[in-house]
Amino acid sequence: MFQLPVFLLGLVRMGITTPAKLRKNRRYAILVCAVVAAALPGVDPVSMLIEMVPLVLLYELSILLASLLGRRSADVSDQLASAEGS
Repeated sequence: MFQLPVFLLGLVRMGITTPAKLRKNRRYAILVCAVVAAALPGVDPVSMLIEMVPLVLLYELSILLASLLGRRSADVSDQLASAEGS
């Protein structure tokens, strides 16, 4: 699960998804995090919350990284395209 930011960043870089889509589908991602946390060992709600919080934080970190690094790669590709056209 700690590879989630790297995985989502890869999806953004390949053009499969965008940071805007990740933000839009945040509710579904939180639901998936809750299901994964419920499937992990621990039966009480407190353990589930303790396991779910890092998953949600990793998802939010993924959105932040995708926004920052996705924007940079778009800027670089725009600069390359303008340099080729000159």
